[in-house]
Amino acid sequence: MQQAKTQLLLVLIGVLLFNFCFWQENLGLNTLIFTLFYLASLWLVFPESRSSRNFWVTAGGTLLTAVMIVWHNSVAAKFAWFISAMCVAGFAQEHALRFVLSALWQYLWGWWQSPRHFFESLNPGSTVTPQRKWSLRRSIGLAFAPSMVVLVFYFLYYFANDKFAALADAFWRQVGNLLVFDISVPHVLFVVLGFFLVGAAFWRNETNLAKSDRAAPDELARIRPPRKRYFETLEMLGLKREYSQAALLLWMLNALLLVVNATDVRYVWFGFDEAAQQDLKGYVHQGTYFLIASILLAMAVLFYVFRKNLNFFPNNKNLKTAAGIWLVQNAVLAVSVCVRNARYIDFHGLAYKRIGVILFLALVFFGLITLWRKIRDRRTMSWLWRQNGWAFYALLILNACVSWDVFITRYNLSGRPKSAIDVHYMIYTVSDKNLFLLEENAGLLTQKAMYPQMSESDIQRGIELKRERFDAKMPGLTWKSWNAADARNQR
Repeated sequence: MQQAKTQLLLVLIGVLLFNFCFWQENLGLNTLIFTLFYLASLWLVFPESRSSRNFWVTAGGTLLTAVMIVWHNSVAAKFAWFISAMCVAGFAQEHALRFVLSALWQYLWGWWQSPRHFFESLNPGSTVTPQRKWSLRRSIGLAFAPSMVVLVFYFLYYFANDKFAALADAFWRQVGNLLVFDISVPHVLFVVLGFFLVGAAFWRNETNLAKSDRAAPDELARIRPPRKRYFETLEMLGLKREYSQAALLLWMLNALLLVVNATDVRYVWFGFDEAAQQDLKGYVHQGTYFLIASILLAMAVLFYVFRKNLNFFPNNKNLKTAAGIWLVQNAVLAVSVCVRNARYIDFHGLAYKRIGVILFLALVFFGLITLWRKIRDRRTMSWLWRQNGWAFYALLILNACVSWDVFITRYNLSGRPKSAIDVHYMIYTVSDKNLFLLEENAGLLTQKAMYPQMSESDIQRGIELKRERFDAKMPGLTWKSWNAADARNQR
């Protein structure tokens, strides 16, 4: 009973704090304030999570990304904070979870259950029998669908009929006057959003994820055929045929990939002709996308081959050797992709996609290593996905720690790129976090070789427009949206 009251109180405080911090504001200092309350509340409501390593890891990631939002306010930091905040709630509710995506789903499922938790919390002292719980769920379910339909038609009429919109606004103003609170339709929807976001975190959601996560083994178990001689013989013949097919497939693929890698080593690694590669964009993009697709497909082939009893086939050393060589060759192929991307950066500087390729290749290398461990140690697919899920989470947090907008601009202006840089991209595509650098180096930009070509007046006008858009958004914000990147631009 006391627990239910505490949860309801924290949800209500959380919704009010969410509204206070984020309504008509950008993410900044408010994110750090809300994060401290959010993590402290999870720690208080779910005491069993205090012994969970995964809870503390994701809590640290959430706090770190909140600090990065205050520091450099990048999109990467905001995205990582949002994902990490959902994961930490999932691990708090079910401390036995091991998979990042399971924790994420544990939280997301709470969006559906939050209304039921709210009504149950209003009467926490009563005994909730299974029949009553089913009746409550049924009542909420019956009311939910009609309410959503009415809400959809309300907004259709609101935006289609000016008179109805004026009448609705007047109604909500009267309600607001009674509650001494400024109410508008967008504001109401924002508060409702806050309720679902906070409620899904602070109320424990009923799922079977923890049970299924614990039940998922790390070690593969051999699936034996029925204990009849006839069926055992059929099973063994089928497995032997599958082994022969898999071994033949992998050795044929190895031979094909060996030719591809040999040409890449010869012409990309060591025989790159700068004079012959004027169109580096086509050279990199066409090759990179196809090579990445081939690496993912290669990993899928091994997923299929080592999914069942071939892991336990007697004398399968030949198959494992072929698989190991196949993985090494795909690692070489990934290095070739990295070399292509490095050539592009060396000539034309950094951009979001080029950085994305580097981050993706880091996950690919980790995936290839864990895939080999799966084959060597007879691990399960759940083990493989869990390892790579945590690798993705770690990369997400590390990526949030870098102000890529400033880093890209500094690198491209440093003189390191050997050829033309995309000044238009830095002005119009990179966020306004690099505005102070563009203004400081406006004269230098005109001296750079660039594509597409921009005149001095075009560059100046582009920077002025970026400044105007930045200045236009600042007056509507308060101290809650403060962050070091915007403060630097203002200075």
